[in-house]
Amino acid sequence: MSGAMQEYIVFTVASNRYGIAIDTIERIVNVPRVTPIPEAHRAVDGMISHEGRVIKVLNFRRLSGLPTYEEELLKRFAALKGELDGWVEALSQAVIEGTPLDTQESRRLLRAIEGFNVREETLAKRFRELQQHAAALQRLGMTLLERSHHDREGAIAALQGALEERYRATLAALERFAALLKTAADTMQRLLIYRAEAGVVAIKVDAIDDIRRVDEGAVRYSDHADASVALQIEGVAELDAKLVNIIKSVRLPEKEVK
Repeated sequence: MSGAMQEYIVFTVASNRYGIAIDTIERIVNVPRVTPIPEAHRAVDGMISHEGRVIKVLNFRRLSGLPTYEEELLKRFAALKGELDGWVEALSQAVIEGTPLDTQESRRLLRAIEGFNVREETLAKRFRELQQHAAALQRLGMTLLERSHHDREGAIAALQGALEERYRATLAALERFAALLKTAADTMQRLLIYRAEAGVVAIKVDAIDDIRRVDEGAVRYSDHADASVALQIEGVAELDAKLVNIIKSVRLPEKEVK
């Protein structure tokens, strides 16, 4: 049965999608400098100044019991370092043993790096630098693999010379970008300036997907859908064959961590 239409801002946190009534949102902004609050609840990142008001920043990931975006990035960078080492090891083995390198393996390094999306210019510059080093490393590796077919000793010597040098340059570029993780996490996320019952709060989310009109009749309501006292889920709706959690309310956690 169809009902009244309600507009929602649909956003993503980790692999989950949420919808929040658009009339509760004043603004969607980039994450500015956040000032920590001593002894605040772990779900509160700190406070910001916005349009003449001091507003607390609520981390939706922590509110949902998930690792922060920064913590997730750290894991992804650790995995990327593993991909870098794994690719060099597979290439070296192919050159030394004279065996072909699997097509998927040859693309492994660049495919891992292409999985990142960076918007802020300073970070993008570092990221492009990393991409260039990785591409140069891959080109050199493919050249050595081809050379090994007719000059294996020369190719093996180059593994310990030119390839090792290029690997170290790529690793250094990766570490320079990894050093900017906190900034990277903030620039990739967004803040929803939300009118809560007790006042305005900024909600930090991973990404804004869309603004959608949802038929209230399409929402499957539940009396047991609340995620926590601070985050209340009204139900779920299906949009584009994916489930979206419809938020009833968000409030600042009352209990502080001592």
